Amino acid sequence: MNALNDHLDELANEAQNVDLRDRVHAASHRVTLRRRRIVVASAAVVAVIAIASGVAVAGLPSARRDHGTPVGVDPTGPTTPAPPAPSMTPPDQTRTEAPVAWNELPATLYYQVTHPTDDGLRYELRWWAGKENEVQFTPPGLACGMFLSPDQSQVAWVAVSTDPGATGDLYVAGIDGNLQRRLLFDVTCTGLDVPVWLDSQTLIVGQGDKGPHKLIDVQTGKAVDSPFPEGSPDLVSSPNAQYAAYSADGKIVVCRPDGTVIRRTAHGAETPTGGFTVQGISDDGRRVVLGMMPSDPSHVRTGFRLVDTVTGDNLKLPKRVRVGNLTSAEIHPVPGNQLLVRVDEGTRHKIYLLGADGAILDTRTEPGTLHDALLLIRTDE
Repeated sequence: MNALNDHLDELANEAQNVDLRDRVHAASHRVTLRRRRIVVASAAVVAVIAIASGVAVAGLPSARRDHGTPVGVDPTGPTTPAPPAPSMTPPDQTRTEAPVAWNELPATLYYQVTHPTDDGLRYELRWWAGKENEVQFTPPGLACGMFLSPDQSQVAWVAVSTDPGATGDLYVAGIDGNLQRRLLFDVTCTGLDVPVWLDSQTLIVGQGDKGPHKLIDVQTGKAVDSPFPEGSPDLVSSPNAQYAAYSADGKIVVCRPDGTVIRRTAHGAETPTGGFTVQGISDDGRRVVLGMMPSDPSHVRTGFRLVDTVTGDNLKLPKRVRVGNLTSAEIHPVPGNQLLVRVDEGTRHKIYLLGADGAILDTRTEPGTLHDALLLIRTDE
């Protein structure tokens, strides 16, 4: 017995305290990554279930904060477990297959039409296919902008009051206006600071002087701080959601969806008063589309300058795309490193689909009734 006690004493003396916190943190991190992959992979399934079961909450827009709780906000307090917060997953986890390049222009195109009224602006979403051109959806009440998701399954807008520059409530609905959901209060919609879809499940919005922009998971309504720096409201995402870009200090910044910077390219002003805005980026993360700086509170949501961010060179459109003056063309990156170019021909626009090699693959001429409308491009195919 004495020998056994002596042996146990020796083992006790050799034992050391071990801090397992780092190991637990590492294991938790690995589990979190696996859960994020599962969330991303099942997002489409969740959307189908939500629509089929009618889970979404309908409501009338309002710029005030006393009309209920937005989707994703827990009214019972922090004791209730929250759904997973949205996260910008690494590019190789967001999409495994190559984006599908277009062989022709989409049969149906969508447009934002603005109607000034005595008490403010009203918007409608219209579609055009062949000889037909009809209203798709009109938000109730005053609104700011129509922002179509990349897969064109959802539309977002900001319900505002009659006060100029006021913030409003962010709403999302199906493209037909069904299943309207209020996601967030006090969202800005002025100048460049408007809602932006990073992919078909994630919106980025500003809230005035309340700090960093917010990333919102449109399925859960949960919002987290944006990984992108403050002061970059002209953020855009590539059609394949593998790259993002914004402007900062006179440079074009190309980055990953998690905010990791890939390159910075200096560029001159594209606006008579100075500066430029980023309006699009190609699937390979190399070419960006630039536009003018807005005069607050007007919106600038199209670009006319195509730039190679590796060389810094301005790129020209094919000669067969007849452009009267530089700013009469709207350039939109679409899947497969292709471009959709909309050219103002005076009373109407002509649309070109350009392949990755610059060849013209398809053309179409819009009806004159859509001349003043904003073309909303599908970018997720």
